[in-house]
Amino acid sequence: MESLRDDFDTNRAMGAILNLVHNCHGQLNRRSKDTNIVRSPDVMAVIAIYVKKVLKSLGVELSTRQEYMKDDHSYVISQVMDTVTDFRKKIRNFALCKTPSETYAAPHDKIMDKNKKKERQVLLKACDEMRDKLSPIGIQLKDHGDESTWAYTENKDTR
Repeated sequence: MESLRDDFDTNRAMGAILNLVHNCHGQLNRRSKDTNIVRSPDVMAVIAIYVKKVLKSLGVELSTRQEYMKDDHSYVISQVMDTVTDFRKKIRNFALCKTPSETYAAPHDKIMDKNKKKERQVLLKACDEMRDKLSPIGIQLKDHGDESTWAYTENKDTR
């Protein structure tokens, strides 16, 4: 906020905010097998509130996806994509033997897990095909470990 007090240093203030957002995004999307890494939702929420407060003081107000898409067919598409992404996530986790019952399987079940993974490759392929078919129309599906997300992209091929 000190940078904002100097009328000639707004650029540095915005750079600091963008750097904070960039670092948070990096933490959220970091792929790590280390289970000791803590990504606190509370910390991310506080940072989001801070960024919104600073931007609002500069006259920039952000709207949520629901506010932006209300009374619009895009809202329906958003709800459909949330449902599709959740379904695809469940299929992927099942195909990768990441269902809760299989997560706590005994060590002697590892041979069976390998066989299950082989049999379930067709499901993974179908999930990849869905992702690939949505990409040209401007919808990007991303997998982050056990979670999946979607977003609109600028790269649309509408034939």
